[in-house]
Amino acid sequence: MYQALTQLFHNSAEWCTAHKKEAAKINSEIIGIPVEAAENATIVYTTTPSEKWMDGVKLYVDVLNDMGKFEGEMKGKSFDEIKKVFFDFSFINKVE
Repeated sequence: MYQALTQLFHNSAEWCTAHKKEAAKINSEIIGIPVEAAENATIVYTTTPSEKWMDGVKLYVDVLNDMGKFEGEMKGKSFDEIKKVFFDFSFINKVE
């Protein structure tokens, strides 16, 4: 099941890269920001867990935390606190 979800995430990232305008509209609705802000963001949709990617995720987590978007175990936690719990890259290494 985890492998199938990871494949879906990978396919979604590829779709978002190919359809940035549509992805910006969807993201703006989900996180509650203007569409223009989402369109102007420098988000790179990828599932390759590089250092640059991790830096981008950290920025995203920090912004969402500052906006009060998290609840439960992620609320108020720093990126360093959550990354050990939320990142297991063994599945992404098997996507097609």
